[in-house]
Amino acid sequence: MNQLIFPKNITGFHNLNKPAPSQIGLERFKAICITIKAVGDFDLIQFFDYSEQGNKSYHLQLIEKEGNAYFIFLNKYASFIAFSEILEENWQSWNGEGELPKNRYIDFPQLTKYFQTDFQIIPQEILLLPIDADNPKSAEVVQNLEDAEFAEFSYFAPQCLGNIVFNNWRK
Repeated sequence: MNQLIFPKNITGFHNLNKPAPSQIGLERFKAICITIKAVGDFDLIQFFDYSEQGNKSYHLQLIEKEGNAYFIFLNKYASFIAFSEILEENWQSWNGEGELPKNRYIDFPQLTKYFQTDFQIIPQEILLLPIDADNPKSAEVVQNLEDAEFAEFSYFAPQCLGNIVFNNWRK
């Protein structure tokens, strides 16, 4: 696998002298989610469209299978997908506002096969990489980000690369 490199503006931040990044369309993502319900035997609990919320760099599909709940993250500015397992037992009370229920990024082959043609799936190994300019792998992934993006994640101090791509930072 070639090294994944995040495109500029994936965080939703941009240099002020440039136009704001465009958001990607949701139609294909939603269609694939309907497919995984039909053929993958997952329950689609709720879709959270955060198009109008500037503090989130993603959209979410909450799914459930056999009593386990998962998030499918879609970056708003690039066709990047990630999966996470929800670790909190009372996740049903979460309404899409505030902090996400405790979750962890995972590889999810059962779902990857549905999304991989239309989206770039970010593997858990990359999502969990600590942000470290001295780590060549980490530095390579973020090499194309703009100065404004580096400034923001320096300020917000995310712990891993996944939290750069799927962030809740006030823009």
